[in-house]
Amino acid sequence: MDRIIIKNGLVLDGTGAAGFPADVAVEGDRIVAVGQLESVDAEITIDASERVVAPGFIDMHSHADYTLPVWPTADSLLHQGITTVVVGQCGFSPAPLREATRESVVRQVAALLGGVGPPLPWDQWSNFGEYLGYLEQIGISPNVVPLVGQGVVRAAVMGYTAGPASAEQMRRMQTEVVRAMEEGAFGLSTGLIYPPGSFAAFEEPLTARWAQEEAFTSATFGAKAIRCDRRSPRPSRSAAGRVRRCRSAISRRRAKEIGARPDAPWS
Repeated sequence: MDRIIIKNGLVLDGTGAAGFPADVAVEGDRIVAVGQLESVDAEITIDASERVVAPGFIDMHSHADYTLPVWPTADSLLHQGITTVVVGQCGFSPAPLREATRESVVRQVAALLGGVGPPLPWDQWSNFGEYLGYLEQIGISPNVVPLVGQGVVRAAVMGYTAGPASAEQMRRMQTEVVRAMEEGAFGLSTGLIYPPGSFAAFEEPLTARWAQEEAFTSATFGAKAIRCDRRSPRPSRSAAGRVRRCRSAISRRRAKEIGARPDAPWS
């Protein structure tokens, strides 16, 4: 295994401490030493004089899940120092896809992407795990933290039909969320100003989050709910209370609020 030494840089280690001059030794995907490493041999030496050496940046709101299947090297991210992306944002993720609604979902997502770049190989996956397996198969540069999108879950169950979901459809949405988390999703995102998420009654995102609670309870997942819109009117007090209880159950850390008291602002 090749050893790489990055020499003469100013190290910012991510702790908030002041930068300090040091060399950094890397083997494989691990940092193995930080300090003055003049006596350490390496197959590759990089001179970082007058440069900063820092941990990779995390892009907390990325849609790279729609580009990685065709641009797995993610050059535009790495050139900015981004090594981890949180994808599946705004209620959209490349999976799950179901046979009855697959064509309409793919068509709508392709339109949303605006025809930029090569078309995605949609035939390579249907389930969330198959999508992640495809990324692993082709080999990608960044680390990926995948979320499953509530909008795509809704579309998988009922297409882009407007109006509230039935009780049976909400049960199917719950099943899809639990399955996605079992297959590798880190949590759920919503985008309630974007179709089909905008068609959802307030109870539907809650139902999906309760599915997260089920997955969290059964498999000790550290589930995360990420909300990326502002929506009015605000929920009723009782609904807000359910959101707060749901949020505390599904996240090991405080999730960004998806609802609050009627007199509090949206997060």
